[in-house]
Amino acid sequence: MIKSQNKSFILYQEYKNNISILNQSQKGDLLDAIFSFNEGIEIELEPIVKMAFSFIKSDLERNKIKYQNIIDLNTSWGNIFWSMELSSFDEIELPNL
Repeated sequence: MIKSQNKSFILYQEYKNNISILNQSQKGDLLDAIFSFNEGIEIELEPIVKMAFSFIKSDLERNKIKYQNIIDLNTSWGNIFWSMELSSFDEIELPNL
């Protein structure tokens, strides 16, 4: 897989139910898998973590295509209408967790 230049990705609240069945160590492995995948690297996972990641992976792939450039993102989010246009993905503020 080619190293990604994406500096961000989207996680959805709907993942919470699938992630809640994992123990803390498995959740850490899942987070590592998400960051690694965004960098173009796939890591080995135990079966239950692999299953949870498969739901997220498909969305990551879909969003990478959907938001392939900042113009598409601005249009999709309605930023142009609200005069909140982003000029790069680096401007997207991450939520406080």
